[in-house]
Amino acid sequence: MSDRHRISVTLIGDSITQQSFSPIHQGWGASLADWYSRTGDVCNRGFSGYNSRWILENFEGVTRSANPANTRSIFDNMGVGSNRYFVTLFLGANDSSDDATDANTRGGGQGVPLAEYKGNMRAIISALKAEITAVQQGQGKTPHSFNIVLVTTPPVNHALWSTRTSERAATYAAAVRELATEEQCHVCDLWTDDPINDNDLHDGLHFGASGNAKMAERVKSVIREKMAELAPDDDDAGKPKVALHLPHWSELGARPPK
Repeated sequence: MSDRHRISVTLIGDSITQQSFSPIHQGWGASLADWYSRTGDVCNRGFSGYNSRWILENFEGVTRSANPANTRSIFDNMGVGSNRYFVTLFLGANDSSDDATDANTRGGGQGVPLAEYKGNMRAIISALKAEITAVQQGQGKTPHSFNIVLVTTPPVNHALWSTRTSERAATYAAAVRELATEEQCHVCDLWTDDPINDNDLHDGLHFGASGNAKMAERVKSVIREKMAELAPDDDDAGKPKVALHLPHWSELGARPPK
């Protein structure tokens, strides 16, 4: 019954990901959790204020339990082993801050130079692939592709965030698109087809309700288009197109009581 195991969804990023379960702003992570309510689990690994450098430095802490006695990866479950998983990697909002242009700057600033950002992201992607591969090989499988979704750095309201501009963020978003092609990842682009704008940000940087709605729909679109086997939409009979965790109630109705 391996097809009954829940799909594993892991969201890795900064405060935009950390806040993605916000009930006040109708978070995009919560929307995904609702979408997967009978078919999967959504794990929030958002770290407020972090940039790609700090995520890379703490990668093991991001992907493994905070309990030192538990060395199991968050990917170490049947969902990943059976390819019933995907990961979003959403960094760049802090990296694109113009408060630290020196690659050796430590403390104070969050900004990371563009070249380092792209290198950090590539290293994080490589580490994700290595962890997923290890899990799958431990279950006798060899991955032929990786369900990793890269999210482009979003626009920002410069009037409210003086060290950040949409023009600078756009260069980091372009790097994400390049990485998606180079690393054979999927991309969730927040700059095309009704892009994120100032009205979608509740404080000039983080998503409000409309921004979260756009983000959730973009991720869902990527899943439907690129990983349709992981999209829990209903079929014409009102049943999810992916396997449920435990049978649908209609499969139980004809069974005699034990």
